[in-house]
Amino acid sequence: MNPRHSFRAEHEYTFDYNGQIASSMSNGEQYSASRFRALVKLNFLTDKTVIVRLENPQLGQWNEYLDTPQELHKFDKFERVTIKNEHLEKLNLPFQIRYSNGKINDVTFASEDITFSENIKRAIVNTLQVQLENPSEKEQHQQQRDSDSYGFRLNETTIEGDCESLYNVRKTNSESESVDSYNVSKSLDFSQCRYRPELRYNYFRFAEPKELMDRKNVDEKLAQKLIHSNPALDISSVYEFVLNGDRRQFIVKESKVLSRYTYEMLDGQRVRMDTYAIAKISLRNAERKDSSDSMPSTKSAESLVYSDKLDVLRERFIAEGDDTYLRQNPYMKMDNAVQIVSTIMKRLLESSTKQSVEGIDEHSTRYLTQLVSTLRLCSKTDIENIHSKVFENDEYDAKQKAFVQGILSDALAIAGTKHSIDHLFKKIQNGDISTIKAALTLPKLMNLRIVSSETVKNMENLCQESRIQESETLKRTCWLTYGSMVNALCKTENPLKHSDKYTNAVMNKYCDASTKSEITSNIIAFYNRVSTRKDKILVLKTIGNMGLDSTVSFLETIIRDWNVEKVIRITAIDALRQMRKEMPRKIQRILLPIFQDRREHPEIRMNALYQILHSRADRAVLEMIMTEMIREPNAHVKSFLNQLVYQMAEHANELYDRETATALRSMLKHFRLYSEEERTPLFSSKFYSSIVAVEHNQIHELASQLNFGVLFSNDSRLPKEIMATMNLLSNNRLIPNTYQFGMHQQNIEQFIERLFNAIESKDVDEILVRGRRSIAEESVNFLKGLYNRMKIASRRISSEQVAPLVLLYTRHQDMDTFFCLTDEESLPELLETFIVDGKVDVARFELNNYRFNWASASYGHEQQIKTPTITGLPLLTTIRIPTLTIVEGTVSSSFGEKQEENHVRSAKIHLKLEPKIATTVIVKMEVFSPLFTSGIKTFHSAQLRLPLNLVGKVHAPHWTPELEIHMPLEEVRILHLQTRPATFFRVWPSKSGVFVEATEKTLIVQGSTTPLKERRINYVDPFLGLNINVDSHWHASPLMSSEKMLGDWLLSGENAFELKVQPTADSSKILKLSLKATSKKSKEIPDIKISEFTSFYGQQTTEMLSHTHKDEKSLIREQMKLASGKLENFHHFVLKAEALQGTNPHVAKIDLTMLCDKRMVLCIARNTIDIDSEWTAKTAVELSMPENFN
Repeated sequence: MNPRHSFRAEHEYTFDYNGQIASSMSNGEQYSASRFRALVKLNFLTDKTVIVRLENPQLGQWNEYLDTPQELHKFDKFERVTIKNEHLEKLNLPFQIRYSNGKINDVTFASEDITFSENIKRAIVNTLQVQLENPSEKEQHQQQRDSDSYGFRLNETTIEGDCESLYNVRKTNSESESVDSYNVSKSLDFSQCRYRPELRYNYFRFAEPKELMDRKNVDEKLAQKLIHSNPALDISSVYEFVLNGDRRQFIVKESKVLSRYTYEMLDGQRVRMDTYAIAKISLRNAERKDSSDSMPSTKSAESLVYSDKLDVLRERFIAEGDDTYLRQNPYMKMDNAVQIVSTIMKRLLESSTKQSVEGIDEHSTRYLTQLVSTLRLCSKTDIENIHSKVFENDEYDAKQKAFVQGILSDALAIAGTKHSIDHLFKKIQNGDISTIKAALTLPKLMNLRIVSSETVKNMENLCQESRIQESETLKRTCWLTYGSMVNALCKTENPLKHSDKYTNAVMNKYCDASTKSEITSNIIAFYNRVSTRKDKILVLKTIGNMGLDSTVSFLETIIRDWNVEKVIRITAIDALRQMRKEMPRKIQRILLPIFQDRREHPEIRMNALYQILHSRADRAVLEMIMTEMIREPNAHVKSFLNQLVYQMAEHANELYDRETATALRSMLKHFRLYSEEERTPLFSSKFYSSIVAVEHNQIHELASQLNFGVLFSNDSRLPKEIMATMNLLSNNRLIPNTYQFGMHQQNIEQFIERLFNAIESKDVDEILVRGRRSIAEESVNFLKGLYNRMKIASRRISSEQVAPLVLLYTRHQDMDTFFCLTDEESLPELLETFIVDGKVDVARFELNNYRFNWASASYGHEQQIKTPTITGLPLLTTIRIPTLTIVEGTVSSSFGEKQEENHVRSAKIHLKLEPKIATTVIVKMEVFSPLFTSGIKTFHSAQLRLPLNLVGKVHAPHWTPELEIHMPLEEVRILHLQTRPATFFRVWPSKSGVFVEATEKTLIVQGSTTPLKERRINYVDPFLGLNINVDSHWHASPLMSSEKMLGDWLLSGENAFELKVQPTADSSKILKLSLKATSKKSKEIPDIKISEFTSFYGQQTTEMLSHTHKDEKSLIREQMKLASGKLENFHHFVLKAEALQGTNPHVAKIDLTMLCDKRMVLCIARNTIDIDSEWTAKTAVELSMPENFN
């Protein structure tokens, strides 16, 4: 057979290979692109054994307008990029493939070859893999032979994974041709993949997947398939082949593959990031070659799938500190880490603390990301040298050194490598990092990308150190962070959560059964050792962060034990939240009896109910709950369920809840908890316990969802629980519980009453004393010391005698980050003494120009996806939110004259404060390789600077407050907002003393659809005389006129907003605010006109009273008329604002007079607003709050 009609042994085939990859926004025409070409020679030693060589590989780059990124452009159009000799040497190494009937069975590389070169070679031969029939479908072969066009499906291995391919074959030869020709198209179905070499960091750990997955009875193999069948990016790959020969022996004359990789920034309805990859190979020549090539020593045979060996090495370095990755890293060698970090820190210091109008600029967060990226590549020795030469550098002054040490400590935590974490732990133990700084730095470890069992064990040991135990704040943050690290360690095998490649690839299960058992035993033993309420809550919240199924039985014993305090039982119920989707039936078995027991506290039942309904309860459980609720006697519980059910049924925001929502919608047709009227907000307000959520159709407009819940109980007028939650939308996935704040209280009225009794009938100067240690304070401290020496524990309060307490907590990505418990055991000494003695010693609060400065760095969010492309180069999609917070200032406080001794007749505080915040949301799609990096990224940045100079004063006898706000003496930029997309390209140098930045070019979106608009406002404030300058420009978009708040103009256009305040020679230097309040009882009623109160009966009031007794309306009217004759309580407030020390001083005054009856049934208010006696407004308000008579 002619060698040009089929691949023949002892022949060499020469192909032209061309590759191109380009990235931009979906509405952009400017692309960052790279171009690769080479001669590819295939020497067929036998019919199946082929040695492949690359000759003359060349590289080009482009960062300009590119009209058709889906097409292959001429190489001469691109700017030539020199490939380093060390990389050329690897690319020129031969490799061997097993090629059988169009299928590449295995690939064998030279021993000296490295991963990045191997993957490029895989991509080249990947274009030659094609099949004309499915070997497993023999019955269809005869039909296919008789047909000129046919299709089939089969699973095959490509560089992008083991996925199903859809083939379409069409015979195209004419009668005059002696050999058959075929046009073949092939597309990959990425929803049907057995395996994909895709890495995801902090991706599935907290985010809901796009598709609903039923995980009941999922085995390990199927679980892995669920991961690989749900790609993080929207990907399409289409191959086109031109073949000569027959179905069993053919030759590839030409092959072209086009792939598109799309990242949806918010959702599919808006602008996206796109990367187009093209690979084309064309037959140039075929000739006989008698002498066979010889392969050098080789590695073991591998598959055609993209190799992630280097990623495994990197993850092993991050988790275990194995420096093999640093030695084999094919990118720029970093042998001068100290110099690079020092340079970055100087730039960061300059951009964040500059004495200019800006104060802090948008580049500061860029330098922070560079610092973290550098630390992630540092060896243990590098980090120790950085500490000695940067952290302890005496060349900085005190202010600069505090900034450097604060930022560097946080950056070590954000870096999250074994070396950086070990160093951080060591410095915390040694006291090199202050207690407060350590307490704020450790939570940054909650978002670790990869963690090992050794690091988790080191964290546990750190939390047990005496220095940590001495600080309540540091102890709490340490243990809560430990719990989240255990979660990252032990939940990697969950197919719907984050999995790191290292633990899966080498099957080194960090959290095996023995490790999990040890962790569980230790935390339970910790709970049994502690005796205080705050420590038990700490342990339970740590268990909640862990999310280990092995702790469920222990939590069950606490939840069911009536002898355990209510707040601890509620905390134990909440600790089940991480397991409710993994083991829903067990959670329901535990909590359903709790909910059904009407003897239980209402708030416990409502917490149990919330967990049940969010655990994908089946229909039988839901029907049981609905049946119970029809005859539920507690109005709070019934109201809570009513609103929760309707919220879930109508606006299910998590895909996991869709089954529950469908079932509830069906059941609500048969179960009527309330009438339509009773489900109105007016009715809900009667029962208080409620849930409010952003409508589901608004989530895509706000890029987030806000939920607010309040729980009440019959034994308190104040809410028992308050919870506010924000869920963020990213990549068309809703990340639940991104931020959460909550409050739980019990019997707080008792505490408020005691506090009120301590100050009742006392003047301020009787409460505030100076320099006198009260007898009560001495007694309290004496008893505390005696109790500690005798080991006397506080008496356990029975369930009927509930101790007053308030528990506040914060969460980030469903992990408890901090909580504050205020109860009798943990009351601050000052407040405790005040309640006993009714006096406060203010001497400890006197300060004289106390100086403070604070610098903090964080990544509010970090997520990375690594996907192979058909060019053999990986595509990294990263989201980061680097944030810098800097606070510096001075404070002075004094309390009257010194000669007045114990009497405090006045107080003054002077605060000079300048907070500065810079944050940037960076979304980047980057082709990353040792040859170059290129791609598209967007910056959404904000900088806030608010210099404050405040003087507050109060004076006896009326103790009316005065506040002086000193205006800035020079121009200040208060706020700067910017969005900027940019394409970029970077070539790695052999060596560099600075961080190697990419060359960026701002992307200009299409002007025809998004024209640029500008707006400048120069406004002189008439009261203070300050210049307010607003400078903005933006790309207008048709989406702005629709209901979409976050359109393409904001996501992809270059937009900016700047607000500056500028003093002038005539502007006022001080704004003085003062308040005077007078309250007294008087029987002399002013001469006022009492209305007929007809205005009180509007539409809402009429609807509210429509179902009441007919005499109730007249009764209310009589009560108001009765109250109008007893208006005895007189209140007078005067709020004054004065603009001082300016050319034109101004005065504005608000005068409010209120007259109410004793029962507060009726109040009449008169309000006068006067500005410079030139403009006056007067209003009168009559407010009726009739008592409820049953």
